[in-house]
Amino acid sequence: MGKRIIPNSNALKIRLSQESKPVTFVIGSAISRKHNDAGIPDVGEITLFISEHLKKQGLYDDYKEFIAEQNLKDDYKSGFEFISSVFGQGYINETIKRFVLSNVDPVTNLHKIPKAVSDFTTYIKDEKCKVANIVTTNFDTLIEESFEQKYFLKPQSYSLVSDSHIPCTQNDELKIVHIHGVWNKNDTMHTHSQLSVKRDKIEGSLHELFLDTLVVILAYGAWDDSFTRSLSNIINLPNADYNIAWCFYSDKLDRIEEDFEEWFEKLAPAISRGRINFYKGVDCTTFFESETHMDSQKKSNSV
Repeated sequence: MGKRIIPNSNALKIRLSQESKPVTFVIGSAISRKHNDAGIPDVGEITLFISEHLKKQGLYDDYKEFIAEQNLKDDYKSGFEFISSVFGQGYINETIKRFVLSNVDPVTNLHKIPKAVSDFTTYIKDEKCKVANIVTTNFDTLIEESFEQKYFLKPQSYSLVSDSHIPCTQNDELKIVHIHGVWNKNDTMHTHSQLSVKRDKIEGSLHELFLDTLVVILAYGAWDDSFTRSLSNIINLPNADYNIAWCFYSDKLDRIEEDFEEWFEKLAPAISRGRINFYKGVDCTTFFESETHMDSQKKSNSV
């Protein structure tokens, strides 16, 4: 096979501006991670917290033994798997609540909105492209908070943990779907055991989104969950009419090929049909910046 052609983020912006189909963004935790004291601790910070917490509890050696026996990686999901096995889901919910509430401004009592989220909601409000759905693995609601704080808008927001369909609506109102739950609505999903459970109704609803919209996958870790299972199912249907744009943070082709080798193999049916396009150098913290902001940044940097 010849060298893979992967355009850059500017090509994706042009495509989105000209897209005739509605867009579904599938987006992960990078967009809401803490920056300049606004946002949620990222996966690395939460993983470190879990390790330090287990050391204080005198359980760190037990944790290391657990992941060795289970043949798991020492990561976010494994840490929560162990905590769940010792303390239960309620303890996890309280831990997640602590992380989310650490982002509340004590003066205004509002959630602090990181710039990346603010830029994203402005991009949607200004109709840079027609966004129908946001499917997210995030347990925070900073996207909803941004719409409400900036534009006094309340998108339809759904927290799906138990297996259920994504509700259908009669209008064109934006839907935000949290496929791993929301911190203050119900349990949230973090462990291998939870994410690996097949959820036929949710996965069926995601299947419908694939057929109706351009699916843009951004800042997403491609964990084994309901979304990736739906993706695998639809790309193996020989005549399915879907379109996917998969974005990489890295702009280095060799690194992308190496890190994503397994997924390129899984996506081979979609690649062979030209139903999936890849884009490099897509940083969700800057991708949605307005042209005005970028121009002013360039001017300030040139002074």
